[in-house]
Amino acid sequence: MAKRSTWCIGAFDMIATIRPNGELTIPLEVRRAAHLDEGDHVEFEVTEQGILLRRLGTEDRDPPYYGTPEWEEGVDRALADAEAGKGMYYDSGEAFLEALRRLSKHADV
Repeated sequence: MAKRSTWCIGAFDMIATIRPNGELTIPLEVRRAAHLDEGDHVEFEVTEQGILLRRLGTEDRDPPYYGTPEWEEGVDRALADAEAGKGMYYDSGEAFLEALRRLSKHADV
């Protein structure tokens, strides 16, 4: 029997069983590590090593840090700064980019 290479999270193999209608439950640890959520689309590719499962449509997904305590604290600080009139405002995207160019010329790189 050929040696099988296994990628696993933690100190145990993750095994799932294909049900009669072809459904397969991806273990929670794998879904978390791959940032897979209900409704995500995945692609299957058969390779010499086995089956590769690839998440699709990541450009439309929120980054995994959204909703974390750190993210929420940052949003709260940004909203408080905006309400206090702190920050800089620009009339256009081009005006904003020009300000960034000016600032980057003076930055210590």
